[in-house]
Amino acid sequence: MKNTTTTVVGLALVPMLISTQAQAFQTSAPLARMIEEWGSTGGARTFPKKSVAALDASIREHLYALTHQCEELDKAIAETLNKINCGEDVVLSHSLISNSNSTISTIKESIQFADELFEDILCNIPSRSQATIKRLKHDTISGLQEVIKTMSNIVHIQEKIKDREMMAIVVIDKNRVEMVLASERIQAPRSMSREEKRKFILQHAS
Repeated sequence: MKNTTTTVVGLALVPMLISTQAQAFQTSAPLARMIEEWGSTGGARTFPKKSVAALDASIREHLYALTHQCEELDKAIAETLNKINCGEDVVLSHSLISNSNSTISTIKESIQFADELFEDILCNIPSRSQATIKRLKHDTISGLQEVIKTMSNIVHIQEKIKDREMMAIVVIDKNRVEMVLASERIQAPRSMSREEKRKFILQHAS
C-alpha cells in the first residue's frame, strides 16, 4: 500500500507538469507569428493598431491559461510537500526532475526571446500603442517567470526528500542516560565464560 501511494504521488505531478510546459511554450508563439508576418512585408511599415490589439488579446488568453496551470501544479506541489512533512514516503522519478530543470532552462531562453521580440515591436508601432505593448511585455515575462518558480519548487521537493533521508532521528531517554552516567562502572572479570558474563550483566542490569 505504501509503494502504491508513493507511485501515485510522483505520477500526479506529471500531467500537470506537461500541461504547464505546453502552455508556457505557446504563450510567446503569437509574438513570433506577428514578427514573421511583419517581416514578410519587408518591414516597410509599422504594425497596424488592430494587429497590436489582436496580439494583446491572443497572448493574454495564453497567460490566463498559463496562470491556471501554474496554480494547479503549485497545489499539487504543496500537497506533496505536506505528505513529506507528515512522514509519508514520496519518490519523484529522475525524468520528472530532469524535465523540470530542462523546462527552467528553456523558459529562461523564452524570456530572452520574448524580450527581444517585444523590443522589435515597440520600435515599429505608433506611440499610442506603446503603453499596451509595454504592459503586455511586463505581464508576459512575469507569467513565464512564475513557471520557472513553479518548476524550481519541484526540484525543491527532491532536495527535501534527500535532506529527510540524510536526517537521523535519535530518541533519547534523558532519565535513563542520567542514571547510567551516575552509576558506578562494573567490570566483568576477564576469566568469565560467555554464559557467566551474560548472567553477570543480567544480574547488574536495572
